[in-house]
Amino acid sequence: MPFESADFRRRPIAKKVRIVHTGVGEEAARVALELAVCEELPSLVVASGFAGGLREEHAIGNLLVQGSPAPAGFSTARFGTSREVLATSEAKRSFREATGADAVEMEGQGIRQVCEAAGVPLLIARAVSDRLEDDLGLPPEQLARLSAHPIREMPGLVLTLLRSAERRRNFLRMVRDCRKAQAALGEGLERLLLLLQEGDPVGR
Repeated sequence: MPFESADFRRRPIAKKVRIVHTGVGEEAARVALELAVCEELPSLVVASGFAGGLREEHAIGNLLVQGSPAPAGFSTARFGTSREVLATSEAKRSFREATGADAVEMEGQGIRQVCEAAGVPLLIARAVSDRLEDDLGLPPEQLARLSAHPIREMPGLVLTLLRSAERRRNFLRMVRDCRKAQAALGEGLERLLLLLQEGDPVGR
């Protein structure tokens, strides 16, 4: 998503890579990446963005990397793909128990399918934007609509937040945490790409 990549795109190293915003969800990601791969076959795909932490030790802004060994300053994780936003702590705990995942995102499976079909290596690197214990303040379907169409969904968001002080508090915390995750993702991706340029074995 453009919001997630905003900090990274301001960094000089961003000019050396191709950035593809896939949209929200497995199918949207699969279609967007298929088009990109057809235009130009990459040597590596780095699937990045935000993720929900599913372990108690995951803090806002932690950059989680799929692969081992991880470079200094990075934590390895097993990502699980969800078809819907996990908006409550209960939903995240249930997903962790069902999948064994360390973190949850919504596009990884579609991206993985395209990379496997094209024979392109895949590295996943995502910043934690919400912790295991965090409730996000909005119903999952409303969060999904807001991510896809923020301007169109703004009136409904305002009405929802006006009706509940608890939802306002949770939503405002989520916004603050997402801004922190945005900055952490930009800084982390920059360090990660520099390590890859130097031949660090992350992702093997």
